[in-house]
Amino acid sequence: MKGFSPAAFINANGGYVVVIKADRGGRFTIKGLPSGTYGLTYTTEGANGETLPDVDLTGPSEALTAEIPAMGLITVYAKRPPTTQQTSSARLSGGDGPEGIGGESAMKPFIKVAILLR
Repeated sequence: MKGFSPAAFINANGGYVVVIKADRGGRFTIKGLPSGTYGLTYTTEGANGETLPDVDLTGPSEALTAEIPAMGLITVYAKRPPTTQQTSSARLSGGDGPEGIGGESAMKPFIKVAILLR
């Protein structure tokens, strides 16, 4: 699988997490996350534990877009768990090629993460 390989789960505290293994640098979008503030950190060969600015989402209709500069791992995580039970179906897209690649997290059945390369 080339491009981005996502895995999504809900932490024990109820916060959503999406971890993406990137085979190359690039931009991606995650759709369907519940409202809240999300932190982003990444590690590449040249950078360890780099922090990107927080992203505030108002609800599942708002997308989170970020970029990893090179091959590595990026984590998107809820900084505070939701105050109410929220069910969401997250979708991830990114890249610059015409092909599409899909993946689905087995951690929680109602969190679905798909990746589409443009």
